Amino acid sequence: NNSFSLPAVDALAGAGVARIVEGLVFTKTTAATVQKGQVAATRLVNEFKNISSVAFGSSTTSISYYKKGVTGEQTVKKDGDNLVLSGDTLMDNVAGFQLRYFDSYSSTGQTSWSSSRRVIGFTIRPGGGTNTEFTTRVGPRNL
Repeated sequence: NNSFSLPAVDALAGAGVARIVEGLVFTKTTAATVQKGQVAATRLVNEFKNISSVAFGSSTTSISYYKKGVTGEQTVKKDGDNLVLSGDTLMDNVAGFQLRYFDSYSSTGQTSWSSSRRVIGFTIRPGGGTNTEFTTRVGPRNL
């Protein structure tokens, strides 16, 4: 007898549907994570464009700065699994966040801020099983 029984066909069909659903859930989760990363990166670009001065002591993991028209120091840092802007969560489930500081767009990145730096670079690496990284450089217009 070379035929499958009806329960065997049902089991195979059920396994196929389960894999399709699993793939759809993974795709939806990955898309949401990537979208969060894009929103956080866009917000940081807008923040960094308007910096008027950077606090010394800014490092590869955090940056403190001042903006024209905004009272008080602003800080961006990774806090646990969150990317935080002055106490507010920009993005959750962050696997990595790194800052670099450049004298110009074509120079080599440094690990700390100095008065000669004119460009800020950053990389956000979301968690959740994605291999996506968001990397860019920003030249603050008020420095």
